[in-house]
Amino acid sequence: MPTANATQNAEPPMPTRRRDRILMLGRRKAGKTVFLARLYEQAWRGGDGLHMRAAEGAMHELCMEIVEQLHHGQWPAATAGSLCSEVEVTWLGMQATMLMLDYPGEVFRQAFVEGGGGAQADELIDHLDHAAAVILLIDPGNVHAGSAREVVDDDYGMVQAVDYLRRSPGGTQVPLAVALTKCDEHVGLVRSAGGARGFIESKIPNLTQYGGRMRIFATAAVRTRGDALGRPVPNTQHEPAGLSDALKYCMKHVGAAMAQAARNNREAARRDELNRAAARDRRFAQQSFRRWVGFWVAMGIFGVVVIVVALFVAFREPQPTESIAPPVMAPPAEVVPVPEPEPVPEPEPVPEPEATEDPGPRIGKLKPSTAGGSEP
Repeated sequence: MPTANATQNAEPPMPTRRRDRILMLGRRKAGKTVFLARLYEQAWRGGDGLHMRAAEGAMHELCMEIVEQLHHGQWPAATAGSLCSEVEVTWLGMQATMLMLDYPGEVFRQAFVEGGGGAQADELIDHLDHAAAVILLIDPGNVHAGSAREVVDDDYGMVQAVDYLRRSPGGTQVPLAVALTKCDEHVGLVRSAGGARGFIESKIPNLTQYGGRMRIFATAAVRTRGDALGRPVPNTQHEPAGLSDALKYCMKHVGAAMAQAARNNREAARRDELNRAAARDRRFAQQSFRRWVGFWVAMGIFGVVVIVVALFVAFREPQPTESIAPPVMAPPAEVVPVPEPEPVPEPEPVPEPEATEDPGPRIGKLKPSTAGGSEP
């Protein structure tokens, strides 16, 4: 990220960045917050043919709340943090984007006096790198009677900012508008110097020397009146003076170019989308081609393997196979005929003894005869 400390000894970085915004720069107590709020209120109502519309509702609401405080005779609180919002600006049929950037004045000092280094300071310098037009807010009262530290911010800090812009790529053609704020309070001081340009040339001569061509305007966002204690309080009974003139000057020089740049950006975005779509199609086609090549290579390898296996089976020598003897069956057992048993001869019938006269009953048992006969 470039810093203002590099503007004296080195050129800002290349390549040229797209310049697509109108930027406002101002030190602490330069009246940035009131200037932005009153300018937006005036342009929102369509004053002087100029129209502004915030891209975010939060910025629109913030500007209207600040204007309401001014109507009640109250000054807005000092800016505590950076606020950034794009605003669509329309004038004479031309349309451009203005960056409404409100930041603590210390950030300006850090960026362009102390050499940068902080995140907010680097962001502010980055906005300057993208600026198509720049509006510088300078408080004549601070330049005339401020402390040495306060004068350094407007004298040295502003010179550093415009020198960095002019030496940056494409910065020589960026229109510069200087708005002297609070001129209702310092009208005599400005008139005594011969007007707004005379005041800048006499009080901050290096600004015109390093800034080159620029337009200087005397502006008053609000008038002031004294309260019961003599302190200045805002008086919104009068319309803002000179605020829209500084913005119209920028629109005159960059409105048509920024509108053309916006169209070019849209066309470039469309071409980028077409290129991305074509790249996606090419990647898909390459992936499909690789998948099909892989498939057919695999199929070829498979076919070669099948052919090799088939040839191997067809032309290999037949190997002897071991014969398997059938199981030996035992011969059937010989059936030995069982001989039939010889017929047992029937015993010859014993002849019954002839009947004799019964000698009468015998007593006792007969005893065998020892002589081969029986004794009666």
